[in-house]
Amino acid sequence: LLLLAFSTYIIVVFLSQSPAHWETVSDYSRYLYGTVFIGLHFVAGCGLQLLLPFQLLPVLRRRALGVHRILGRIVVVLCQLVACGGLLYTATVGTVGGLSMDVSFAIYGVLVFSFTLPTLYYARKHDVERH
Repeated sequence: LLLLAFSTYIIVVFLSQSPAHWETVSDYSRYLYGTVFIGLHFVAGCGLQLLLPFQLLPVLRRRALGVHRILGRIVVVLCQLVACGGLLYTATVGTVGGLSMDVSFAIYGVLVFSFTLPTLYYARKHDVERH
């Protein structure tokens, strides 16, 4: 429920405003690209938070495998968008924690992006154990 509340907050505050007013969300508004990248990161992250729990339901995999597969493809794309948005934001603007936080977040972003590839690969090969 907390994730849903956070996602709703981001959507209401960030997306309900025109791009000219996005500076109220970020102290780094002078960086247009940074605002776009963090917006991509937030929007994809909200979608991911809302869809991912359904992917983990065994009943969905047993009774609606087609839905699980479609949602899985969407989740992979959202994970990659979250990672790319975060990485591009960090590269463009930087984080509030300085170099150590920049490096930590960059490593995490690369790992998130990287682990979506074998997940999709093994799912397509029907190798459920590795998937």
